[in-house]
Amino acid sequence: MVEVPSANERHGTTESAKEEDGAEGADPVILSPAASQISQAAATARAARASRVASLKQQVQSGNYRVDKDALANRLADDALARRGRR
Repeated sequence: MVEVPSANERHGTTESAKEEDGAEGADPVILSPAASQISQAAATARAARASRVASLKQQVQSGNYRVDKDALANRLADDALARRGRR
């Protein structure tokens, strides 16, 4: 089970306002197995991307990063052609 903050917690409502409307703490939310898998996949993707960015940053800072000029030229040409086709 994943706990989601209550409306009062999300909107910064004061304790006195919580007491008035009877809200107490987080509202429980139960996610389906598919939603849990999506959430886990997103977290894994974020971690992998952060690792890749850190690696690239280190390569750039050390002067070891090399651009594949042919791949870059092909990508730029493909992008330009795709944009031209959208007009």
